[in-house]
Amino acid sequence: MLDLFYLLAKGVIEQARHIETVHDLQALLERGFAGALLVLIGLELLVTVRAYIEESRFRLEVVLVVGIIAIARYVVLIDL
Repeated sequence: MLDLFYLLAKGVIEQARHIETVHDLQALLERGFAGALLVLIGLELLVTVRAYIEESRFRLEVVLVVGIIAIARYVVLIDL
């Protein structure tokens, strides 16, 4: 777990050195936020699979949350 935080911090510091304009900062923040949403999607899908294995049924609320997060991630990635 600490390795992941180390890699994240190293990547952020490395990318921060290349920020020269506001557009560069915005692109970096969009990629970071989209990555965080992707992690949330993965965690929610993991919860869905675990619930299916334990209870042999799908939880609709978790599936809807994954869908909403996926739509939000898509909207973040769209360059308006």
